[in-house]
Amino acid sequence: MKKKQRSIKGKMTIAIVVMGILLSLCVGIGVFTISYRQVSAQYTQRAFSAAKAAALLVNGDSISVFLNNGKNEEYDYIYDALKEAKKAFGMTYLYVMAPDNENVPVYVFDIFTEGNDPSMIGELGAKMPDSDAAAFERAAEAYYEGRVIENTVVSITGYGWLASAYVPIYASDGLAAAVMGADISMNRIMGDIILQTLQVLMIILIIIAIFLFILRYIAGKQILDPVLAERERIATELNVATEIQASMLPNIFPAFPERNDFDIYAVMHPAKEVGGDFYDFFLINKDTLAVVIADVSDKGIPAALFMVVSKTLIKNAAMDGKSPKDVFDSVNLQLCENNDADMFVTAFMGYIDIPTGRLTYVNAGHNPPLIRRGDEYEFLRVDSGLMLAVMEDMRYTQEEVILNKGDMLFLYTDGVTEAKNKEKKLFTDKRMLEKANSYKSDNAKELLFNIKKEIDNFAEGAEQADDITMLALEIKPL
Repeated sequence: MKKKQRSIKGKMTIAIVVMGILLSLCVGIGVFTISYRQVSAQYTQRAFSAAKAAALLVNGDSISVFLNNGKNEEYDYIYDALKEAKKAFGMTYLYVMAPDNENVPVYVFDIFTEGNDPSMIGELGAKMPDSDAAAFERAAEAYYEGRVIENTVVSITGYGWLASAYVPIYASDGLAAAVMGADISMNRIMGDIILQTLQVLMIILIIIAIFLFILRYIAGKQILDPVLAERERIATELNVATEIQASMLPNIFPAFPERNDFDIYAVMHPAKEVGGDFYDFFLINKDTLAVVIADVSDKGIPAALFMVVSKTLIKNAAMDGKSPKDVFDSVNLQLCENNDADMFVTAFMGYIDIPTGRLTYVNAGHNPPLIRRGDEYEFLRVDSGLMLAVMEDMRYTQEEVILNKGDMLFLYTDGVTEAKNKEKKLFTDKRMLEKANSYKSDNAKELLFNIKKEIDNFAEGAEQADDITMLALEIKPL
């Protein structure tokens, strides 16, 4: 009998492991595919726009002159113009290709800027590497046949991940005299996508391990000791899941020790081992700081997975240069796709231009932040908006306000205002505003610590029902 039970347990264990691996692969591929499709479309369109604009700087009638007679004053003028275009559009490589008198693809221009390897830059008339020559021949053939190539390819080459586009350069007779090629490096963004995908896979594998331990506990609970050991293992795995989720949020403070023009601090206290709240902050450029706070509609493992996808899409869209409104418009559309669980996200996002204090923000059904102006906190006026992942064609409203030196922005989730005490009474918006004003001289870290202390005192030991997440940003007076 015991041997038969062990056999059944073994088969069930194998079945769960196999199903878990398949589930992990499906979810990982899904997360990677969604993010990859989004950024590849954005980067290839950007490369095409850059190539198209740069092509206008080149006189197609002069291509043969340059190849036959060498560089001249016009060549140098065009080179400088292309160099400025390359910098302006953030191109990794920008080059012009044409056939020489023997119909061999050669470089006409290959623009060198700071950071390029000089050995990889082709001189006028130099034969192109086989990979570039093949790209030229495909593009040239298409143009000669009257076809147009846009948003051509995203590929991984010896130069890394590249989004590449090609457009024709026409002579006055209307024929294509050369091809302009533009490449944008996607190494950083692809690295972020791969890292986020691996983190999702790690969480899923931990969930599988938890279910496996629970199964073994149910199947083998004849004596107390194995039960206790199983519970300890489950607790350990949940703790690991909590640590992994926490590591996905910025949690090293001071976050920007080299900056003295602003201060930022954030905390998340999940109601369960893993939660659906998240915050994020990151520099889009040296003067623009993005801040995000959000709350997924569910709790626990499902909310944590939806949170990972939401956080990844928001940051990727912001880092690609979208405005807060455009970030929410595009992320909402992607989250609506295949949302069979009907989950949704409330979120607030703002861009702070640090030198001017201009806060450009957008809201998707989230609680209005508090803003401290001078000696008083008040609620920031926001358009309520609809939660993300509810309606595909939703368009969000972007608003602005100026933060002066010494002002504070306080973001929070409804786990703060809806915290309950033993009598089931809520902490409320009104009480939060009153408590914030009682700590109006606090810095960012002190404010969050004291608000959490007030919530704990109010709860009087009642179980935390919802995730509590807060973020505070202060524009420092210099």
